[in-house]
Amino acid sequence: MAQVKITVFTQPDCPKCPAVKKAVEEVIAEKKLQYEEVNTKTDNGLFRAIENNIMTTPAVIIGGVVKPITLTGTVDKKRIISTLEELGA
Repeated sequence: MAQVKITVFTQPDCPKCPAVKKAVEEVIAEKKLQYEEVNTKTDNGLFRAIENNIMTTPAVIIGGVVKPITLTGTVDKKRIISTLEELGA
């Protein structure tokens, strides 16, 4: 698997963010990927969210491709790994 960076956009009062962060952290530990969390409640975080067309949290950018995680289903390692595989990462 190619080295990719995963960026997670979160905010402190987001009820769904902890589950997504946990799933991403499990994947990065297993796959040895680069990881960054961006808090959209900060000025810089909000700017980066707008710059990437992120309108809601949680959202995940994998390898430069915006992949917001739709939380209508289960958000787990399997789902994130599947997204990585779809991107060829």
